[in-house]
Amino acid sequence: MPAFWEERQKGVFMSTNKKKWEYKIKVLEVHSHPILALGRWQIEDDNKKIIKEFPNVEKYINQLGEEGWELVGTAPGSDSQGTITKVLLIFKREKE
Repeated sequence: MPAFWEERQKGVFMSTNKKKWEYKIKVLEVHSHPILALGRWQIEDDNKKIIKEFPNVEKYINQLGEEGWELVGTAPGSDSQGTITKVLLIFKREKE
């Protein structure tokens, strides 16, 4: 068995390649009306421009992916009545 594998099995394997990450959190506003089957989506880009409507929001999120940002988590946010109106989108990418 290779020494590398034996060290890893013993739990003493340590990577010398320590990656550094940067994070970005975006707030996706989601407003829907179940009776009217209506939905409004919006997100603010890095220049404080509001992007509205689902196809444009999707395009923006894909743009972040092209820039190396990976969506790694989400967290819902609700109003005082418990209706989810926001979703935190958590992105990360390796620092250069």
